[in-house]
Amino acid sequence: MSDEARKEIYNVILMINHPTERLEVITAALGIEPHHKWQAGQPRTTPTGTLLPGVNRETYWGFSDGIAGHRYFFETVVELLEKLEAAAEYMQYLLATGGRISLVVHLPGHTNIGDSLAP
Repeated sequence: MSDEARKEIYNVILMINHPTERLEVITAALGIEPHHKWQAGQPRTTPTGTLLPGVNRETYWGFSDGIAGHRYFFETVVELLEKLEAAAEYMQYLLATGGRISLVVHLPGHTNIGDSLAP
C-alpha cells in the first residue's frame, strides 16, 4: 500500500447499548459479528479478561469496520445501512425498550478525506 493510501484511513463504528438484551440475539438479528461486547449483569472485565469490581449495567454490542486506502467513506456507511435495513423492525424494538444505537464515522485526521452523501 502506498504512503498516500495509508493516509486515507477511517473507521465506521456501529454501537448498540441496551439495558437487558442478550448479545446473541443482537448478533442474530443483525447478521454481523461484533468486535467488542459485554452482557448486562455479567462481571466487568478489562479487554484482557482481568476481573473488575461490579457488573455491567447494560449490554454493549460494537462493530468496527476499519478501511484503509479508500477515501469515499459514505460508500461504506451506505453499505452498512443497507445491511441493517433488514433489521429495521428489530432496531425499532431496541430503541422502544430503552436501547441506544449509534453510527460513527471516525476520521483520524491523517489527511483531509471529505466525501459527499447523495440524497
